[in-house]
Amino acid sequence: MDLQNITLISFGHFEEDFLKNIAEAVKHEFRFSVNIKEGHLDLSEFYDPGRRQYNGIKLLKKIDSIYSSDSDKSLGLFSVDRFKKEVIHELGHTFGLIHCHIPTCVMRSSTYVEDRTD
Repeated sequence: MDLQNITLISFGHFEEDFLKNIAEAVKHEFRFSVNIKEGHLDLSEFYDPGRRQYNGIKLLKKIDSIYSSDSDKSLGLFSVDRFKKEVIHELGHTFGLIHCHIPTCVMRSSTYVEDRTD
């Protein structure tokens, strides 16, 4: 795979400056050009009321089936969850990084939003 870009796919309403800030942070961390696209998806089929969360696995599969490319890493951004560090964390996984146990590491695994530090 000859990686060319990282594409952030915006699902839902985000302020333009907010998305630009996320794109700049990703560009700074990964040193790739970053594109922002707008996506459309009905999230109701992905919501798990028992966990009071969206099913990330199903969302990833759906996004991958629609937006995947051999030359891009793609990440869907939804206005229902936490952000900048989560974006970098999840993109880290797409580059093959695993969870670490250092509390300040962006790749530290977290179960709850409260586990994330700024």
